[in-house]
Amino acid sequence: MFYIGAGSSGRIGVLDASECPPTFGVDPELVQGHIAGGDTALRTAVEGFEDNAEEGMALIARIGVTDKDAVIGISASGSAAFVIAALRRAGEIGAATIGVVNNKGSKLGEVCDICIAPVVGPEVIMGSTRLKAGSAQKLVLNMLTTATMVKLGKTYNNLMVDLKASNKKLQDRSIRIIKAATGVDAETASDYLARASQSCKLAILMIETGLAASEAAASLARFEGNLKATIRAHKQVV
Repeated sequence: MFYIGAGSSGRIGVLDASECPPTFGVDPELVQGHIAGGDTALRTAVEGFEDNAEEGMALIARIGVTDKDAVIGISASGSAAFVIAALRRAGEIGAATIGVVNNKGSKLGEVCDICIAPVVGPEVIMGSTRLKAGSAQKLVLNMLTTATMVKLGKTYNNLMVDLKASNKKLQDRSIRIIKAATGVDAETASDYLARASQSCKLAILMIETGLAASEAAASLARFEGNLKATIRAHKQVV
């Protein structure tokens, strides 16, 4: 999944992409955010790049988009040439293309397979699309990545189980999640988390199935990391 945008829209795409690895334990390459003007534009406004259609097409080639990918173009007005050209080129390659805009009947909507257009009305400060439009865009991107991660088995019911307890905060969160998923007490949850090498998902599987860490990891791998499917299959065998 590739987010492509300019200005505030590009920054929101990069933000949502950057939140996926710590939230869902995925490879940073799975969801990527790209902004017109490159990383410099994340901190400093780089004017003019959103009008560069050639650079939009070149970006698609540089990041290696294929027909197995989804490319999401973000533009409040739906008129950024950089984003439009990028989506048009991605569509020519065969990638799924989605537009996120805040206007009906936009130019971006004409070049994508699916257009999501929450119309928020005039901004409090006219022309400042980082306000209501930006907030709506972030909600839409949250929806897209969250739904994708659920379908990929990165959650267990409504629990964020695919995280590594790499610091104190995440360790405490992992213990709470293990307790909620299995009904064990905090001491037991902490013990299993340690035995699972700080993998919340693996600890839950061990508790629910009685498998040792290595066996649980192998079983989880057979079901492509889907915890619910792994538990269900084990209980059917037993």
